[in-house]
Amino acid sequence: MSVVEHYTDRGVEVLVVLPAEVSRAEVVERLGHQIRRAVDESGRAAFVLDLSRVTFMTSAALGLLMNMQAHLGKRGARFAVAGISGEVARVVEQTRLGQVMPVHQTVADAVEALGA
Repeated sequence: MSVVEHYTDRGVEVLVVLPAEVSRAEVVERLGHQIRRAVDESGRAAFVLDLSRVTFMTSAALGLLMNMQAHLGKRGARFAVAGISGEVARVVEQTRLGQVMPVHQTVADAVEALGA
């Protein structure tokens, strides 16, 4: 079962997280595997993780975001998160995730920032 779709927008690879809830361990694990595969296969230097469909995330999913940033940083790639709202936005704000990685309101804003 695919939990990520991806497409390219102005040279930036956009990874769309499909499940509304990223809470079960197997979903987080599958998500991490599929994101890494998409990143490794794309060869791009900039990535946006689109969380606009996600309504709930566990701390394990937040850890996945941190691991993705580290993985991409080792490759010299740039990474941003976009499309957060509701409960996910509250958690991102409380954990101050925006202080350690770029967080944008929309995918278009993130693509513009990374494509510059």
